[in-house]
Amino acid sequence: MSDIIIYDPAMTEAPLAMERTPQVIAAEINTIKHQAGRILLYSFIEIGKRLQEAKAQVNHGEWGTWLKESVNFSQNKAEKLMRIATAYGPLHPESLGTVTRTQALPNLTYSKALLLLGIPEEERADFVAELDIEGMTTQQLQKAVAEKKEALRERDQAQREKELAVEAGKESSQKIEKLTQVNQELKAQVAENISQINRLTVQNHSLEQQAQSSSSVNSGEGQKAMRESDSMPNTNLENQIMKSEEKYISSRDQLLRAFEAILIALRELSFKSPEVKEKHREAAHTMMQNLTNQLEVYPPIPTFTVIR
Repeated sequence: MSDIIIYDPAMTEAPLAMERTPQVIAAEINTIKHQAGRILLYSFIEIGKRLQEAKAQVNHGEWGTWLKESVNFSQNKAEKLMRIATAYGPLHPESLGTVTRTQALPNLTYSKALLLLGIPEEERADFVAELDIEGMTTQQLQKAVAEKKEALRERDQAQREKELAVEAGKESSQKIEKLTQVNQELKAQVAENISQINRLTVQNHSLEQQAQSSSSVNSGEGQKAMRESDSMPNTNLENQIMKSEEKYISSRDQLLRAFEAILIALRELSFKSPEVKEKHREAAHTMMQNLTNQLEVYPPIPTFTVIR
């Protein structure tokens, strides 16, 4: 504190007596206020620094007791003074060194110094520069700090919302790309299943023609064929049964895959055009009923018809 000079009215006295006007008196008062403010904040800073030094040496758990017995401070007050030392120590005129005085904080009371700690460090210098801190009352500064904190909160909230929107946009783009890929894969699968349905349709049509042709064969030829069939060795008959069963299993599996593809296609249509989906669903339902009805006929007669 060697470079803090206490105001002495004698220092302002000129060799000739100066008239004691209200302006001169006001200048003296403001000078005293300025120096008192510098001393007050400097005192807070120096006390806070020494508290930090002591806390580093006091045994763990004994800090509160030491404060009460040694300096009659509560832990809350000590924490505030140490925060003031940390925040304002490097900026105080007595600690500036080569730093220009324009960067120093104004004269602050204890209450004002604490209020300013509510402003983030990176915003504090600009906030102080915008206001006449020395000319404000504590209540006025408290209101200004609250308004600044709310403005900063709204700014940060807007920034977070912007970041979330950007992130959501990225996620949406990724989902759209994935859905597009899945849609293309489903389209390829549907196309393959449609091709299988077309092949089955051709096969059924051929079987239908064969059945009609068989019905035109005279009964004599039919009885002859039956006698020849009855006279076939058991081994040959078993082979024919196995081949027919394999044909049934293969056709059944193809039908199941085709039916699955129909369900997938109907689900896609339900999102794009419910009307078109319902039209095809009803047609598919009718087709399945027709197929079920054909199974009730014995022996089964192939009369498969595609519902368009």
